[in-house]
Amino acid sequence: MNPILAVPYSFTSSYGFAARFAPDGSSLAFSTYTGPGTAFGVALNSAGSAWVVGNTVCETNTSDPLANEFKATGGQTTCTADVPYAGFLLEIGTTGFRQFSSYYVPPAAFGGINYLNGVAVDAQDNLYVAGTFQGQNIVTRAYQQSDGSYTNITDNDYNCEVSKFDKGGNYLWLTQLGGSRDEECLSIAVDPSANAYVTGYTTSVDFPTTATAFQHASGSPGQIPNPDYSQLGDIYNRPLIDGFVAKLNTSGAIVYASYLGGNGDDYGFGIAVNSAGVAYVTGYTNSRNFPTTPGAVQTGYGGGVSDAFVSGVATDGTALTMSSFFGGADQDEGYQVAVDTLGNVYMAGGTRSANFPVTSDAFQRSVQGPDAMIVKFNLQACHPT
Repeated sequence: MNPILAVPYSFTSSYGFAARFAPDGSSLAFSTYTGPGTAFGVALNSAGSAWVVGNTVCETNTSDPLANEFKATGGQTTCTADVPYAGFLLEIGTTGFRQFSSYYVPPAAFGGINYLNGVAVDAQDNLYVAGTFQGQNIVTRAYQQSDGSYTNITDNDYNCEVSKFDKGGNYLWLTQLGGSRDEECLSIAVDPSANAYVTGYTTSVDFPTTATAFQHASGSPGQIPNPDYSQLGDIYNRPLIDGFVAKLNTSGAIVYASYLGGNGDDYGFGIAVNSAGVAYVTGYTNSRNFPTTPGAVQTGYGGGVSDAFVSGVATDGTALTMSSFFGGADQDEGYQVAVDTLGNVYMAGGTRSANFPVTSDAFQRSVQGPDAMIVKFNLQACHPT
């Protein structure tokens, strides 16, 4: 069995770390700092090395005392001038020693600041990373169309960004996905045919969905007034948020892209894909009309601040194979999702709900405060069939 690797959230001006555990959790193979900044994603290659991605302080950021402490050994060894923070790629060997490290700085034509949130590795050990691009009032080429055509974006908002590297960390391609407002890519997965799948959130009502997507329009095209800035007018109102899911082919062109959400706020946080190319997304929502499928475990909103959800997307992106709320009367959020070879889906996240739906034989059946949670779905019971 492969050992478990864990990479936690950390914050700028602190240090990320990575740790490797024995399969039964009884021993620690290694634990190491990843450098100043944040460590957000980890994936294993065929040799058992771990690719870790996150964000770090640029060596040009003279205002931060941790500048120059991230050591890039190859690839992009310096940051773009005047950019205070950048993503990083880090390969850690099976014994905890660094094999490769690089700043993540896309081609100069794209400019701006880049943050990395997720990583996946395919069967040929190519590397896929997902994150967020923040432009700096420049025109960027957004590779948004399934026919390979480009759409220009001129703004300094956030956009989803996906890149592919070979197993040596050499850049192959980059795709940006976004509308006229903000998007962030929060998770990425890859299938056996080397197609990439991403999820995250968008505030754009013109997010570029594909023609046969299961949800073309934003479920929440309005805005929530921000009482702190009410005197300044609608421009300071907070836009409502939708989740999204997209599939990219081996060249980075979009196969499908769709909204995923209802009339409130919806976030896609984790994504996984099975061998048939069905993508499973988890996250959280406060939309009472979040799309669910017949026969789902929970078709109605549980109440409170938010419910977790898990949704399956058909290989061609035209339909939801299953979709369910999952939560109680307080606050429930899904962060990660995984699938096994038998078709079961696993969701991990957090809950504050005293009536969170637990099974009769669960090892912990009552909430002790803000608690972690893990759920296994038998898809034979969840599918609409």
